[in-house]
Amino acid sequence: MLKIMRNLTLLTILTILVTAGGGCSNNKSSGNRLKEQAVASAREHILEITRNGDVTVDKEGIITITAGRISYLIDPSAVLIEEINEDPLKDAIVPVTGFDDGGMLAKKHLIMINSDNAMLLDTVLTDVVRILKVEDGVIYAELSKVSMDSPYYGCAECVEIASYRFREGKLEKIE
Repeated sequence: MLKIMRNLTLLTILTILVTAGGGCSNNKSSGNRLKEQAVASAREHILEITRNGDVTVDKEGIITITAGRISYLIDPSAVLIEEINEDPLKDAIVPVTGFDDGGMLAKKHLIMINSDNAMLLDTVLTDVVRILKVEDGVIYAELSKVSMDSPYYGCAECVEIASYRFREGKLEKIE
């Protein structure tokens, strides 16, 4: 009887561990699916801007879209999946960097809102150096005090922290 109880206890523990692990993998695969949708939407947005530029994907998965002298880079590993707007669905922030022959031209963060299982472009933040975090629906970001063509762009002394939040369906900078 003791052996049966021990086996049942082990079986119960194994069942709990497998179930917990399966839940994590489902969340991870859901996050990957959302990331893929966000990257696909960002790609379509850039293709519209470039009027169907040439698309290449390197071995790390970084997407480059080139039109003439301008190239845009989308790094899927840099995409953030977080709850951003007022609904409980996970949304996305996709960083996009534009280059021309002279170097960095533009840095954008595309705010993608999850709507009916599709990631739709809502807002483009163009003054953001990088997103620090998203917490309780607030986006915390570094903004440069100097222009992108300045050698001091992005330096510690040349950035300020800003925050953004969705209010009534619109992304607003919190003052």
